[in-house]
Amino acid sequence: MQQIIDSHEPTPKPETTNSISSECLHQLEQQKALTGVIARIRESLDLDNIFQATAIEVRELLKCDRVAVFRFQPDSGWDDGEFISEDVDELWDSVLAKRVQDHCFGEQYAVEYENGKVQAVADIHDAQLKDCHISVLSQFQIRANLVVPLLNLHYS
Repeated sequence: MQQIIDSHEPTPKPETTNSISSECLHQLEQQKALTGVIARIRESLDLDNIFQATAIEVRELLKCDRVAVFRFQPDSGWDDGEFISEDVDELWDSVLAKRVQDHCFGEQYAVEYENGKVQAVADIHDAQLKDCHISVLSQFQIRANLVVPLLNLHYS
């Protein structure tokens, strides 16, 4: 006896199933990374530890060469600062504790980031950035970047 199954629903294509599975897996990885960051924040109220844990988790999540946290000096007008936390692939030079003077940033971009702007740049040479800003970024082997402002407007 032969049984015939007639279904009116099309069988999903393997590519579609793989794409959905891949997307779900990526979302799960993002949730795990966020959960890890939150757990580390709860363990410590020390900003240095929080920034370091976050750099590690975000670098793993984004699968990138470097994640760094940069702090501007409060009284510099957004011109001077230093890298205070970093997770970096061993193939790249560390920027940790490097001082930066970037007068272009303060003049051209600071107000936008104060207002919460987030910017992703695939290639700094194609992003219509000012030459002086490209020069500063290039010093630190930065070719692509994601800028997310972490603002403390109540500093003293």
